[in-house]
Amino acid sequence: MPHFYFQIRSATRRATAGNPVRFSDYAAARDEAAGIFTDFARNIAIDLASDPVWQLEVLDGDGRPIFRIKVAAETQ
Repeated sequence: MPHFYFQIRSATRRATAGNPVRFSDYAAARDEAAGIFTDFARNIAIDLASDPVWQLEVLDGDGRPIFRIKVAAETQ
């Protein structure tokens, strides 16, 4: 089974899960990232005014990004 990492970052913060997670394939890792992002979005909503761009990336075992979800809060 392939290994994947999850990385969350914004302009001022960055965190990568320390231990790899195993999934059967890229699609399973992507689906897990979507679920994580749902919970993550609730937590960052309060910070969007001061840190308006956030992303969650799925990295392969070599640290290369294979999937990304981004949120950008814009004022018009």
